[in-house]
Amino acid sequence: HLTNGIVFSDGTTQTTAAASSAATITVLKKTTNYTLLSTDSGKMFTQEGAASAITNTLPDAAAGLYYYGACQTNVQLSFQTAAGDYFVINAAYATNYYSSTLGGFLKFGAINESNWVIFDQVGTWAGQ
Repeated sequence: HLTNGIVFSDGTTQTTAAASSAATITVLKKTTNYTLLSTDSGKMFTQEGAASAITNTLPDAAAGLYYYGACQTNVQLSFQTAAGDYFVINAAYATNYYSSTLGGFLKFGAINESNWVIFDQVGTWAGQ
């Protein structure tokens, strides 16, 4: 009986030593642009299988929402804020945060009604 691990949108599950102590994470492989929902909070988004850049548009920021991103190809994976919202990065604001580095990982969340912050990242990510 699997209680922890990563569940991919194709129904497969992967468990690792690291995942065994964490809650299950649903992974959604997006090959076209997508608008994230507040009900997608806690899910991981990849661009695996995408032929061109993918933009995931975030819902309006609300404290407690959080998402993961994982670059599975060298195609750009972007997270775009809703109008009036911003990523707060190194004392600067950005409306788009992106990477095209294979193996890049990101965990970010909203801390109030307009600001998203980066909790963890691996690889090269940039804001604009």
